[in-house]
Amino acid sequence: MNKNLPIWFPLKRELDPGQSTFEKSEWKKLIFARTDTLGINGQKDFRRVKGESFGEYEDRAKDEILSHKILHLAVCLNPRYSAWLIQNEGDLFSHRFIKAKWNEKIAILDFLYSSPDLAKNWMEFDELTSFLKEDVMNKVRVIVPRRQRKRSARGTVIKIDDILGNSKIVAINYKYVPFLLKHRRVVIYRGWGIDSIERFSASIKHRFEKLLNAELNESAAKLENSTTQLRKVVEEMTNLLSGLIKPQTRGFGLSDFTIDGDFDAHLSIYPPCIRDLITTVEKVGYIPHWERFQLGLFLKKTGMQVEDQLQYWYSKAVDNIGLSYDEFVKRAGYVIRHIYGIEGGKIDYEMPSCTTIQTKMYCTFRHSGIGIIEENLKLLAEKDENFTKENTAEKIQKVVELTSRGFPNQACAAHLSLYKSHKLPQIKHPMIYLKIAGEGSGVLRENSDDDLAQAPKVED
Repeated sequence: MNKNLPIWFPLKRELDPGQSTFEKSEWKKLIFARTDTLGINGQKDFRRVKGESFGEYEDRAKDEILSHKILHLAVCLNPRYSAWLIQNEGDLFSHRFIKAKWNEKIAILDFLYSSPDLAKNWMEFDELTSFLKEDVMNKVRVIVPRRQRKRSARGTVIKIDDILGNSKIVAINYKYVPFLLKHRRVVIYRGWGIDSIERFSASIKHRFEKLLNAELNESAAKLENSTTQLRKVVEEMTNLLSGLIKPQTRGFGLSDFTIDGDFDAHLSIYPPCIRDLITTVEKVGYIPHWERFQLGLFLKKTGMQVEDQLQYWYSKAVDNIGLSYDEFVKRAGYVIRHIYGIEGGKIDYEMPSCTTIQTKMYCTFRHSGIGIIEENLKLLAEKDENFTKENTAEKIQKVVELTSRGFPNQACAAHLSLYKSHKLPQIKHPMIYLKIAGEGSGVLRENSDDDLAQAPKVED
């Protein structure tokens, strides 16, 4: 951890073993503290208060980091709460980053844009001249924002941005600012986006959120193989959050569906994200934790029973090689049983909305390459008998264009039009895609109240 990172910066912050606590009274207090900090009742700034010694300030910072880590643990197994945490921690980070001193900003940017090969992915504008070995200022036109100034009580003029650096011109590797480059919001030169750090503020926030999401995924994967006792504590934490935070709901209700016959035989009516996940499991035998959760929920919501799904993952996953079925159920079967409400908090999880999927899981039109999408669509046009036969090339091009412009929901709706005629401008939930795609197929049945009443009850 860079020693110049501000004391409040939470990512990859190591804690002393003695700080970790799972006493209920302690973790409840910490969760309340962090949810307050994230804007429910508290203040966002982290500064020394009047009369506070530096030691007291450091202790307060350690408590805040610990409260972040505890809340991080509490949400990592719940996709809706994880999405809520990423959004709110991102807002808090952005607020504090803007007010951080320039040397702290440098340390944060070094952390956010570090890479395994130690390549430089951001630099101050003056550094770019040395890096490219040419006078960049004469090659590109960069408008330097006017510096902010304020007058102190003694009449001294303070150049705020000399301290905070918000007007400084920086260069960031084009890979990390695709939206700004796509819409020509910054100067583009030799693979670098160049502008004031203010202009990059949204991209810097998104980078922070991406790394936080990666840490949440790591924690979720570790919890899969952790002790039953720790998982029970995490479930208690998650239950506490239900009364503290209200993640956005998708605003509509959808029934479960049952797909008759072999689910492998009906890929053409599945949402593209589900098709991709099934294909990857078949070819590779592995998908990450949240993608397994996503596919597992879809299989559950389309009629697959828990025993069948346990058998499915046991037969497909490469990390089960050498394990007996009983060993698999005890060790890796926890997540599947959790999805069905047999483990943990006995929650009947809903299929996540596209917003949650795009934030936490896998969306074809957000996480797959444009070239791969276009190639797969052309292959489907040749082989899939359910594919549209009218204006195919134009429809494929529309999917590709919407994807490249960063509109995944609209791209998914355009993808659906390759199979079914519809008037939806965008897809907001994978079950909507399934319902429209499956209409008239004879294989998709919406569960009635009688079906749900007759469904086998989950025993404790």
